[in-house]
Amino acid sequence: MQSEVNQEENLNTTDFDEHFAKISSYIVDTLHGVPLEMTEDEKEQFRIQVISNQYAERLLSEAEKTETYRGLSKIDILHTVSIPQLARTIPLEGLNLSLEKYRMPDGVIIEVESSSHYLGSFSEKNDSSTNWIEKIMEGVGIH
Repeated sequence: MQSEVNQEENLNTTDFDEHFAKISSYIVDTLHGVPLEMTEDEKEQFRIQVISNQYAERLLSEAEKTETYRGLSKIDILHTVSIPQLARTIPLEGLNLSLEKYRMPDGVIIEVESSSHYLGSFSEKNDSSTNWIEKIMEGVGIH
């Protein structure tokens, strides 16, 4: 019974990591304009830098509320834990956004915070908010 729970948790974690990586790369490429002349390694480093700088403070703020990384600075977090690992410490229901839709290459729609075009606003849920992670995990198609 316990092993079934652990297997399910591992599956959920893997799915989340894959979706997070796909979404992050797509948004950085399309909204920040990764230079085409970069090598794939350089593009990946560029993505990591943009994602880290834009999301680490928001993620750290939420993680501190759950006391997961209390006492660590943003720099400590960026040197010791990946952004997807940090994101997993935050309850999914805490990621409600005011959203704008974007089309993923595989036909899935993602929704990004409309005010700044960056993933991850930890605003209070209201009637117009949607949880982008739940939509991605459910594989919502374009309608």
